[in-house]
Amino acid sequence: MPSVRSCLPAFCAYCIVDIYYSILSNLHILY
Repeated sequence: MPSVRSCLPAFCAYCIVDIYYSILSNLHILY
């Protein structure tokens, strides 16, 4: 699974989804 640091234009959509779920996970931990 490519990380955000190794994000390529081809994986742009995947990176956005990965960041989105990372934010949701952080919010779930905080709340």
